[in-house]
Amino acid sequence: MSTTEELLQCLAATQSPDASTRHQAEAQFNSFSLQHGFGVALLEILLSSAVDEQLRQLAAVLCRQFIHVHWTRQKAGFIEPEVQEEHKQTMRSQLVAALSLEQSKLRTAVSMAVASVAKEDFPDRWQELIPHLMGMLQAGQPHVVHGAMRCLVLVSEEITDNQVPHVITSLFPHLFTVFTAEGVHSKHVRARACTVMYKCIKLMSLLGDASDSEAVSLRLLETSVPPWLECFAQTISGPLPPDDAGELCMRIEMVRILTVLIEVYP
Repeated sequence: MSTTEELLQCLAATQSPDASTRHQAEAQFNSFSLQHGFGVALLEILLSSAVDEQLRQLAAVLCRQFIHVHWTRQKAGFIEPEVQEEHKQTMRSQLVAALSLEQSKLRTAVSMAVASVAKEDFPDRWQELIPHLMGMLQAGQPHVVHGAMRCLVLVSEEITDNQVPHVITSLFPHLFTVFTAEGVHSKHVRARACTVMYKCIKLMSLLGDASDSEAVSLRLLETSVPPWLECFAQTISGPLPPDDAGELCMRIEMVRILTVLIEVYP
C-alpha cells in the first residue's frame, strides 16, 4: 500500500476541525483500507513512540475494525480484500509486541484486537500466542503483566478442551504468582488472574465425565488449586474495605471459582 507516513498524515487529517479536510481524509482512508498491507501500516503507527498517543489509539481501534471485516472470508460481514497470509503473520507479531506498550489505553485497545484475531486463528494458526503471554507474565513488569492479563481474559474464551491440561500445568503457576504479588500488581490485575482461572475451570465443567481431557485436568486441579484456596480463605475471611473496587472485583472472582468447584467437583 501507500507509505505508512501517508497513512499517518491521513489519520491526522481525519481529526481536523475543518469539515472539508476531514471528509477528504476519510475518503482517502477508505481507499487505503482496501490496499494490501494496510493493517501492517496501522500497527506500525501504533508501535511508533514518535507518533501522538491519540493517533496511536485511533490506529489501534481502526485496526480492530479492519480485522473484523478483512481477516477471513469465512467471517460474516467479510469485505474484500482478505488480509494476505504474510501480512497476517506480521500483524500477529506486531499485536503481541504492542501488548507491552507502556500506555494503558493502548494496551486495552490492542488486547481487543488480539482477541479478534484469536477468535479466528487460535489455536490452530496461532499456537505461539499462549506461550508468548506466559512469557509476558514471567517478565514481571507491571505494565507488561497488565497487557498480558487483559489479553488472557479475552483469549481464554477461545481455549479448547484439549488445551486445558496444558493451560493448568503451564499457565496456572504464573497466574498464581501474579495473584499473590500484592505489592507489585493492582487488585484489578490480580482479579483478572482469578477470572482466567475461573474460565478454565468452567470449561472443564462442561466437558463431561467421558472426556479424557476432563479426567487429566481434574487430577491436575487437585494439586494446583489448594494454594489458591488458602489465599482465598485469608482474603474472604477479613472485612471488605469500604470503597475498594479492586478488592470487590477480586472477591467476586473468588466466589465464582469456589461456586463452580463446589457445584462440579464436590
